[in-house]
Amino acid sequence: MPYSTSWPSGNEARTAVAALWERVYGNFPAARHDWLYVSNPAGPARVCLLRDDDSASVVGSTALLPRRLCSNGTILSAGIAADLMVDQRHRSLGPSIILQKGILGRLAEAGIGVVYAFPNPKSIPMTRRIGYRQVAERVALVLPLRSEPFLRGRIPQAGARKLAALLLDLALYLRPRLFQPIPATGFVPFTATDFDAAFDDLWSRISTGFSLVGEKTAAFLNWRYRDSPQEQYAVFGLRNRQGIAGYLVHFQRDQRLHIADFAWDPACISLEELLIRFVRWGRSTGAEAVSIALAASPDLLRRWQRVGFHLREVVDPLIVFTPDGQPICIEGSPDRGSWYLVPGDNDA
Repeated sequence: MPYSTSWPSGNEARTAVAALWERVYGNFPAARHDWLYVSNPAGPARVCLLRDDDSASVVGSTALLPRRLCSNGTILSAGIAADLMVDQRHRSLGPSIILQKGILGRLAEAGIGVVYAFPNPKSIPMTRRIGYRQVAERVALVLPLRSEPFLRGRIPQAGARKLAALLLDLALYLRPRLFQPIPATGFVPFTATDFDAAFDDLWSRISTGFSLVGEKTAAFLNWRYRDSPQEQYAVFGLRNRQGIAGYLVHFQRDQRLHIADFAWDPACISLEELLIRFVRWGRSTGAEAVSIALAASPDLLRRWQRVGFHLREVVDPLIVFTPDGQPICIEGSPDRGSWYLVPGDNDA
């Protein structure tokens, strides 16, 4: 069956994607589309449509979402390959590969030097065929704050479960790393729901310190979290009169705090102090656990584990594509430096 691709923009692209989405998934999420495809401060999404040449109908689409990454202070124009959709009657390997190649074949025109994604592990063979490379894995890190929710499926008797939870909670509370006194550093906690110039100041101080990290300007943070139509995000941070020392962006679901982003200035505080202060605050609000899906260098993962986070499982691979096949900064060399990508660096 012959297919062809096209690259519409504006209302033409939105109309075509909406019609296909309705057929494939049901109700079209208009607010998500306009936020993710149009309002992105890194630039509008580029949509690739797949047409069945026999009927001239749109039977598939995918999008390239611009993002800015930073490598040792140098801005990298990157993109996320997202929202791959194929009409049920055309679901085979061929149309998916045509769409992916359509995206990757026009990166120079889009001004993008690297594409990354966190795909379903089952799709890895297909992504390799079109030139992606797996460079890391994203893992789930979890720190329980209250044990009773984790015992519900193991101890059905309520009385026995409460007694066991009481003893385990005592053990959790006595963890020395989490509840030992922290030396006074002069930084006080704050909460917020939007991002001002103080976040830009922190980004200017730390952006050169990582071999790879996602953009954390106030403009990006406000778009990605404050303006998100999908979650209600909030900020926990530490600051003094001179500025912000560090922060975490999070949302709550089912009594669990999910971390979406974080940043800290090593000249002011340690990552461990930021995490410990956040965990203590979270426990005081009644949260039962804290979690994050994180792709990061081994040294940073160990720092999370030192605080008490447990590596629960591998979530998905991190894959990249570069037009010239050249490795990115976290590939190849054993001394790659510290790097991390957070849930907010993925599509939504």
